[in-house]
Amino acid sequence: HAEISTSDSLQKVLTDIVWNEAGKSHYIKGYYDLVDKTSPLHFNAKLDRLDLLHIEPLIQDILSHKAGLIVGDLQITGTPEKPIINGEGNLYRAEMTVNYIGTHYRMDPAHYSVKNSIIKLDEFKFRDSLRRTGTASGTIDLRNLNAVALDLRFDLNKMLVMKTSFEQNELFYGTAIASGLITLKGPVSSLVIGADAKTERGTSVFIPISDSRDAEQHSFVQFISSRKSITTNIIKKYEEDLEGVAIDFNIQATPDAEITLVMDVQAGDYLKAKGSGNIKVNYSTISTFNMFGDYTIK
Repeated sequence: HAEISTSDSLQKVLTDIVWNEAGKSHYIKGYYDLVDKTSPLHFNAKLDRLDLLHIEPLIQDILSHKAGLIVGDLQITGTPEKPIINGEGNLYRAEMTVNYIGTHYRMDPAHYSVKNSIIKLDEFKFRDSLRRTGTASGTIDLRNLNAVALDLRFDLNKMLVMKTSFEQNELFYGTAIASGLITLKGPVSSLVIGADAKTERGTSVFIPISDSRDAEQHSFVQFISSRKSITTNIIKKYEEDLEGVAIDFNIQATPDAEITLVMDVQAGDYLKAKGSGNIKVNYSTISTFNMFGDYTIK
């Protein structure tokens, strides 16, 4: 229910809003000051296991299949255009799929605090679909609700970090298990996904080399042989639109991982190998997609 009235001086709009869903009650109480142009909002909000789906419009481009509950006590001041939020609370039973890499994660209960509309997530544990555990922390900046910005880090220990098909990402695809650091930084509309990681057992990644794109876009593989190994210099460069996502990966490939270079998709011509090397992948909204590095086949 909602109760809205004015103060005796007619300078404040008093508000008392309570809504219920599935046996849970949330409320917003306070007033709107008609005289104070700098900070007319003066509200307190209590969230009692609010469904995480309510914040979907803020992050729907990068996350899907979201679930979870938000508990918290918040104070809201500022203006309707730029509200200032402070408070704290907890997240429970949160889970989500990261769209670009196709992986699903579940979070342990996590504490958060909010100061001047910046949410700080204390370190928490999360699990992949293989039940392997990592830790995460960081901030979510809500000062501009039209450009929510992330600064999150994920420390991984032999966790699933990619599970995609050719249809989902024709630049590189497959299953990747990795240890190391993953970061998400910047506005959601131009997010930068960073990685400094090494491959682990169970990794099987496909890298198409041939492509039907125009002549300015190319892939190049050079094989340098010795008695005990073959070093492959991989260069893959395309003009590509990743829909606002930029990537900056530094990957240490190990013999535990299987790399398949797809020479010709139509003919089924490919090279499957295990080896070691360092591969760098980067793309930004103002440049081409680049993949390059040396990979020594054992």
